[in-house]
Amino acid sequence: MRTHHTILAITSIMAAASVTSASARTDFTKGDFYIMTHAWPVLGAALARIDPITGVTQVIWEVDDLPLNAQLTYDPWRDRIVTMPDTNSDLFRLVDAAGTVTTLANPWTHAFTLATWAPTGDGRIYMVTNGLGYFGYVDSSNAGHDLLDTDGVTPFFFTYGATNRENLIYDEGTNSLFLVHFGAATEVTKVQLSNDGTQLAAPMVTVTFDAFPPTADEPMGLSAGPNGTLFIKIDTNSNADGLRMFTVDPVTLQFAPYAFIGHPFVAGNTAGTYNSTYDFAIALDSFNDVIRSYVESGAVQAGTIFATGVSRGGSGELARIITIGDTINIPASPADFSGPFGPGFPDGCVDAFDLGALLGAWCSSAGDPDPPGDVDPPCEGCISPNFALVDISGAGNAPDGCVDAFDLGALLAEWCSVAGGNPCGTCFP
Repeated sequence: MRTHHTILAITSIMAAASVTSASARTDFTKGDFYIMTHAWPVLGAALARIDPITGVTQVIWEVDDLPLNAQLTYDPWRDRIVTMPDTNSDLFRLVDAAGTVTTLANPWTHAFTLATWAPTGDGRIYMVTNGLGYFGYVDSSNAGHDLLDTDGVTPFFFTYGATNRENLIYDEGTNSLFLVHFGAATEVTKVQLSNDGTQLAAPMVTVTFDAFPPTADEPMGLSAGPNGTLFIKIDTNSNADGLRMFTVDPVTLQFAPYAFIGHPFVAGNTAGTYNSTYDFAIALDSFNDVIRSYVESGAVQAGTIFATGVSRGGSGELARIITIGDTINIPASPADFSGPFGPGFPDGCVDAFDLGALLGAWCSSAGDPDPPGDVDPPCEGCISPNFALVDISGAGNAPDGCVDAFDLGALLAEWCSVAGGNPCGTCFP
């Protein structure tokens, strides 16, 4: 578990953040939170940005039609938040960072209401229908397709207990879709895709995890998690302390606790997400009308009040929260070894932070004054504390005991910095 939770010290000081009147943003920034709810104070239905450091909120869209089961995600390929306030209309709403809304008609033909959807980052958006779970997708040309079963002919579907609590995410490392849905416990279905994404590469696999035995688990958040895992937030509708945040390994399908949560009227602790840029999670406490932040821990925690004035709901408010950069699970790059908190705390971006850490540990053997035949290891005398961290490449693409041009080349090959902006801006390696 990473330990750079100095961000939480900052947020605890600035916990009383309120709605800001700042001018509208024109770009999405990795690590920013967005919340969509039908119970925003005064306005009612709204989509709002939450600053990941200060907790300050800013409404970008006053939603005109928002049923309780509305879904929310971010597509880096279209650089838009994707939602469908009316799931019966098959009309996606694409929202830019300034709150400008355009529409995308869903061309995938099916006979059921959509339950949830997930982008892959290359133009595809996969979708699942309610109940009789048919899978389909829109491609980068906005053409609709059925997802085919392993035979390459039959449209793939399976029946699950649809309750408007479904969540879908694409995991790039396994080239799989993960559907988290409601049952007697949390059910996670892995759908491994073929290389071209048109059909299943293997039969689906479903695993079950009873995170909160006293009541049924209602999954209300799914995102990329720490260390390549998937992060799941559940709503238990119970005022008892218990496990409400956990992770699942996309390869082994093993579950692990993230946060045990307990505070007054905790039954209102509903939607949530993890933030890989700043290494903490948040959840909506709809009963107390605040957002709380959480760190990975085995102890019960109330959470730090992170943002206020975000709700006027009750214990059953079905909001959705996402983190920009974590709506797709992308494996970490070995060249991402630094971020705003310094070496050892990657931020999901290969940028100037990483370059600075590499140059700070530079100890190339070029010009080594030792005589020919010297058997000392390359870079003799290199004692930078970050030496092992940034030695990521060599002549054979493996660490070679030297921080040199091989490592610099490996870093620059994945470079995605945006000059003058926050780390990476909308760049997602």
